[in-house]
Amino acid sequence: MIRIVLVDDDVLALTRLKQLIRLEDVQVAGEFTQAEQALEFLKREKADILITDMRMPKVDGIELIRRIKEAEPDVQLIAVSSYEDFHYVKMSFKEGSIDYILKHALNEESLTKALMEAIARVHAIRENKDRTSPSPDEGLAAESRQALKNQLLTLLLKGEIQADEARERMDKHGIHLRLGSAIVVACEIDGYRKTVEGFEDKDKSIFLSSVHDLMERVLAKVPEKEIVRAEEGRYALILSYPHVKSHLFIYSATYEYCGRLISTLGKMLNIKLSVGIGGLCSDIADIPASYRKCLDMLDNKLFEGTGKVFDAQRTLSKPVGAGNGSSARIPINQDEIYGELTEGSTGYRDTIEGLFQRFSEGKIPLQIIQLHLVDLLNAGFKAIKSRELLKLQEEYSFNLLYQEVHAAETIEEMKRIILDFYEAIANAALEHKRMQERNYNKHTIRAIEIIERDYAKAISLQDVADELGVHHTYLSKVFKADTSHNFTEFLSGYRIDKAKRLIETGKYRLKEIYGRVGFNQYNYFFKVFRQVTGLTPTEYERQTTKK
Repeated sequence: MIRIVLVDDDVLALTRLKQLIRLEDVQVAGEFTQAEQALEFLKREKADILITDMRMPKVDGIELIRRIKEAEPDVQLIAVSSYEDFHYVKMSFKEGSIDYILKHALNEESLTKALMEAIARVHAIRENKDRTSPSPDEGLAAESRQALKNQLLTLLLKGEIQADEARERMDKHGIHLRLGSAIVVACEIDGYRKTVEGFEDKDKSIFLSSVHDLMERVLAKVPEKEIVRAEEGRYALILSYPHVKSHLFIYSATYEYCGRLISTLGKMLNIKLSVGIGGLCSDIADIPASYRKCLDMLDNKLFEGTGKVFDAQRTLSKPVGAGNGSSARIPINQDEIYGELTEGSTGYRDTIEGLFQRFSEGKIPLQIIQLHLVDLLNAGFKAIKSRELLKLQEEYSFNLLYQEVHAAETIEEMKRIILDFYEAIANAALEHKRMQERNYNKHTIRAIEIIERDYAKAISLQDVADELGVHHTYLSKVFKADTSHNFTEFLSGYRIDKAKRLIETGKYRLKEIYGRVGFNQYNYFFKVFRQVTGLTPTEYERQTTKK
């Protein structure tokens, strides 16, 4: 039986905390609104886990954790905190808590995860005592030591504790960090957010465990190593080569291991990994500076691409931001770009290619590049608005597009997003211009644009006529005179063309596609598709697959 003690000065929070604990062989042995009451209880009763709020009157959570660790070092401690209490969280780790949960994220799942980790440590301590009957001075079990070591290294890398604090805490629990001839490496999963955005928590956990296991396998022959999950999608590796004096050997061996990591994760998990190699470390105090050097090396992927190893020994190009006048913005003629887009010209391509070439050659800092990206997006949205390109007004959002370019990890990816955006504008503007040259009635042009915007919705000739403020009979007449098709034929043809494009991607089943392009029934979609193309959707899919 696992015995748990709860401490929170808010009675309602205490009740909710108890209700969230739904594990077998677990007993809430005590519930207290004051830290002193919990301390008195633990003098009389045995407990395995204590969950405490951080901000409490008189004795706060930090002091409670410190006192408990002094008196009962085997008790596993979990801190509960709000965003404003991050100081308490940091200090709770220093004093020995194994986890913390933000109050806004406190639910059965998050609490259960923390408790399962704490329970595993309790069992490990019990088993260790059964095997060796250690004295109380021997501190935490091996599993607990490793977990605490990882927590302390993570805080050290983030700059949230100093090296002396980490060293003192490790010494207190007999945790050894063998450095000697060591080097720090940062491994960044390229496109991490896109990779995990569709994952549920369970899937994400499995994915990250797989990454960690593969790293362990690749680095199995490194004499001493620490694999620390420093941030979301980024790992820090501390690789030690005891008794090796040759710096060249250490760098060469590390570079080879990094290459294997990139290759293995690419083959096994189909992900790209960028790696930055830092400097040598002989003491725990050297680790933060070496890690920062790793991150500086990773900045090079902005210009040189992803899935590579970057280190000072082999990265010969000048550092990011080191170009002449790199802090100054490059003049952009927005009016010229705007004019080319509204005319449907492709002249913008040379302008964009030249601009991004200057970014790369000058190693322009990311912050300056992002200011230019705002200018480029503004020119595009100005063209959409002035040309009243309804389809693009519906399809593109400045905020979403800015988030996309902001999340891009390389110059090439940023350039592709801008060029794709501009191409869509130029094509739409050109089509609008061609319709005008064919002397299409202005209502026909607007009706076509509405179809392009709303084809996936349930729209009718009457709906479009109402939006344009004309009679549906008049619109039907001018529309057919201009396009040689009645409204329904044109709409169906446009929808079928969109369906063909979706089939060609190979990403969707036919039963998904018909709804995406505005059809209510699959049978009717089947009939119209065959009328327009001469093939059934299934036949077209097979034909596309063969190609």
